[in-house]
Amino acid sequence: MKRKYTPFKKGIFTGFGFPGIGMSSAMFGYGVFAAEAGLDLYLCLGSVLILWSMPGMVIFVSLYSIGTPIFLLFTTVLLANMRQFFLVLSGLTLMNIHKHKLSFITKLFWAHLISPTGWAELTKVKNEIDEKDLFKFFQGLSLALVIFNSTTTIIGYKLYDFLPNDIVSIPVFIMPLYLTILMLRAIEIYYRLAVVTGGIIGPLLFPYIGDWSLIVAGLVGGSVGLMISWIMLLVASSGIFVWRFLGVVLSSKIQKDSFFAKWINAIAFAMTTALMTRIIIFPTGALAETELIERIAPFLIGIIIFLFFPKKPIFGLAIGVLFFSVGIFIS
Repeated sequence: MKRKYTPFKKGIFTGFGFPGIGMSSAMFGYGVFAAEAGLDLYLCLGSVLILWSMPGMVIFVSLYSIGTPIFLLFTTVLLANMRQFFLVLSGLTLMNIHKHKLSFITKLFWAHLISPTGWAELTKVKNEIDEKDLFKFFQGLSLALVIFNSTTTIIGYKLYDFLPNDIVSIPVFIMPLYLTILMLRAIEIYYRLAVVTGGIIGPLLFPYIGDWSLIVAGLVGGSVGLMISWIMLLVASSGIFVWRFLGVVLSSKIQKDSFFAKWINAIAFAMTTALMTRIIIFPTGALAETELIERIAPFLIGIIIFLFFPKKPIFGLAIGVLFFSVGIFIS
């Protein structure tokens, strides 16, 4: 007889299962990446818990480590995390959070923990768990993901001091491949077009305009993704939390499937992919000591494998990392 778990326990087991494994493998790479960039352990772990957004974290480390002006850091993080707004809108609506007697601060706290992985799992179980219990499931899921990913981040950070440079490049390689696969899971063709466009434009412009290439790639790629000829920019007061704040405030007022929502998501997809492909084509640190073909070939192989098995993204990630690792050891 199959054992039935409470929604909270089911959330915990889900967080420590395959969804958590995929997310934590990227967090392991992030720990190595942060250590290589010179962040101390407390700042590294703080960036995980305070930002809780892989694109935001990677952008923070990439730009912080080279002394990027604060305005550019803020603007890049702000634009790249627009989709947080709609993740929160959708997630809070799924959990019917307004039916729970929670303070605004409490709602904001749980909104902060809505990641793409958490949101995806909510949508998976929404027909398996009563609506009133989805919040309990999400609490268990979030607890597991925070513990699992914080631990793997610390492990990655600590291992950096003991691993040779050619081995260090392997977990760093995981991040761009994981995030690109994650964004390519989008069903809508305009989001996938935004990923491809941003991924091409970003590296092409980087040698000429540096970190501004991320913003340009995001705006152009996102706009191309929806075939529009104008650009809108929502000015806000913080890079990531503004979207979560607005998501809590407006979760019952804005349709997550509106044209505006899709455009914002497309920009975020394109900008994040621009950063991932830039890491592959113009890497720093240990990854820069590998040959371009050794990075691009397994990266593309991982993406292609994912496209053949879109319901099993771990296949593309594992095979891409395997090819990269084999290439490192052979060379």
